[in-house]
Amino acid sequence: MMEQRLVQIIASDAHDSSERPPILSRAVKVASAIIGSEEAERMVTSIPQAVIDGKRIENFSPVLREN
Repeated sequence: MMEQRLVQIIASDAHDSSERPPILSRAVKVASAIIGSEEAERMVTSIPQAVIDGKRIENFSPVLREN
């Protein structure tokens, strides 16, 4: 899905900063290898913040997968 640009946000299911902290660095590293570091960083910073702020987010242009 990431290769096809169908994912806009990388998130965690962490519910507590001390018991299960939301560490996304490994996910960002993997995503960077797929879509580039700039887009991967946006997926954990400015895009989630835009959602929190109720702002419109810019969608990535989907890339069709060849069979």
